[in-house]
Amino acid sequence: MAVWQNIKRLFINPDVQTEPKQQRSLSTVSQIFSSFFAPKAASGAVVSDATVLGITAVWRAVHVIAETIASLPFNAFIEDSVGNIKTYTKGKINNLVSLEPSMLYTSFTFKETMIFHLCFRGNFYAKIHRDSNGRPIELEILNPDSIVVKRSNITRRLYYDVKYEDSQQETLKDTDVLHVVSFAWDGLKGKSPIEVHKESLGLAISNTSYASDLYANGAQLSGILKAPGIMTDDQVKRLKESWATNYEGAGNRRKTAIIENGMDYQAIGLSPADAQYIQSAKLSIEDVARIFGVPLHMLSQLDRATFSNIEQQAIEFYQNTIRPWARRIEEEFTRKLIPETDKGKAYMRFNLNGILRGDTVARSNYYRTMFNIGAMSPNEIRRLENMNTVEGGDTYYVPLNMVDGDTVTDSATQDDLSQDKLAA
Repeated sequence: MAVWQNIKRLFINPDVQTEPKQQRSLSTVSQIFSSFFAPKAASGAVVSDATVLGITAVWRAVHVIAETIASLPFNAFIEDSVGNIKTYTKGKINNLVSLEPSMLYTSFTFKETMIFHLCFRGNFYAKIHRDSNGRPIELEILNPDSIVVKRSNITRRLYYDVKYEDSQQETLKDTDVLHVVSFAWDGLKGKSPIEVHKESLGLAISNTSYASDLYANGAQLSGILKAPGIMTDDQVKRLKESWATNYEGAGNRRKTAIIENGMDYQAIGLSPADAQYIQSAKLSIEDVARIFGVPLHMLSQLDRATFSNIEQQAIEFYQNTIRPWARRIEEEFTRKLIPETDKGKAYMRFNLNGILRGDTVARSNYYRTMFNIGAMSPNEIRRLENMNTVEGGDTYYVPLNMVDGDTVTDSATQDDLSQDKLAA
């Protein structure tokens, strides 16, 4: 019933008004219908949110990206006239992105949901609630399946038709919607990775179904029963029923079989089809890793993993997967939340150093290096570790044997002059 109501609303609902000469929808009819009817892959598998989430590699890959991004500190900053970076304190903007976007969820949940939407729909939408002065006071996550993105041919600006769960509808201006876009042909509406990679994910779903059927019958056909003579139909039926009751299924594995009437049991090794399934399952995990940009070792695929290459792959994951996601989010939040008067000076930024928080050795080495070159004071380090500041801890220290280049040049020039005077 809900599906029919949605289809009816798209075509014959008189409340929906369109202006064909002034606007065009960025969603095609096929894209609209894809939210109602899950497509099938060539393998025959139904590719939907539920079936894709049932792939363990997909579940883990999306969680790795989402939880990594969600765990990173996210704040608003502003650069003053002398180049010092300070926390942006105007209005509630910094609190919205760093602590509580809404009374409904925490900052972690907000960022985690954002990545879920981007990984499954290619778009993330959030309504910006503003006070009477136009300042942001709340960020409300919107269902990406309930939004139609349109663009005016006159103003060339985007606007968003939103349908809420209570059937209320609303049209929002682009300035009142945070819209983070994944890969897109036009830069305006992202492509769904699930739709783009339907065939690869369909193969993974088929592999999962095959494994379920395989193990439901005792993992594989492990042997056959050979009778010394011809059996009647009743004997065959009785034997099959007895064997199925006592020895088939995961709960009956490793039981000792009792064979009667001179019958012989002949073991069978792993069939070529089952061997091919194992290889295909590994390839499916690799496909998921490629789709989402997650290293195989983070999906518990450790066939070719070593300590050194795991460390390098982790670095590449942060550089090539996490950093691009972070930059997309930073730019959209800066564009929509920072007032025009502060643009160019104020901005949103993830602290990617937060990735190192779980690695004590790497974090200690980083702090030591920054302290030794005078880039960080003891109190700055203590703040990053959630420790109280200490008296005198705002002083910067540098090694005694280090001087700036101008000093070295001036000293060398003075030495040359002194040598010239002595020679004269």
